[in-house]
Amino acid sequence: MVTEVPNDDTRDVTASDAFSRILESIKSAQTVSQLKLTEVEAPKKLARFSVAIDGVLEPNLATGKFIVMFDPKGDHELENDIRVIAFFEADYELEKILEKKTSNTLIGRFENQLELVGAKNITGNVSCSYDRHFGNSPESLLDPLDGITTSEVSVRISWSTDDTNLLDDLIAWEKMIHFTVGIDYPVRSTLSAI
Repeated sequence: MVTEVPNDDTRDVTASDAFSRILESIKSAQTVSQLKLTEVEAPKKLARFSVAIDGVLEPNLATGKFIVMFDPKGDHELENDIRVIAFFEADYELEKILEKKTSNTLIGRFENQLELVGAKNITGNVSCSYDRHFGNSPESLLDPLDGITTSEVSVRISWSTDDTNLLDDLIAWEKMIHFTVGIDYPVRSTLSAI
């Protein structure tokens, strides 16, 4: 759901036009077969204009959100006029989580993907975690992998851009999700229902 914070200043016709271009670029995205995108309520207090998209990679491989905040007058102290905030969570192989280089590998891949689309001021974090349950016997604590039931990775990343065409930014986020869950990014085919 698109959010526009009211402003008494009538000089913002060009800002509305620019945000319309942002929306058009996002809505021009074509669906990726297993990735379902849905427009949801956007943050209201962080920027004059904002839009939010939920993404679910079926069958429940990952969930995430892609948020665009546009504040052309700098009223809300964004680093640039356009700031993208994206995050997702996905089940992840335990063996990879236990490798200390996993988060560095993911961060490097994400930064590279975003630099290819002209992103600036890239910040974020990658969290790898697992849940471990144990039984009544002390022997269950001897095997470090015994009782681990889930393992996942959470990624939060944000960046700035000067370009109102955010289709490549949205595709970069989609590619990050696909890479993390270990499946190839498919060819885009039919128009999205965003």
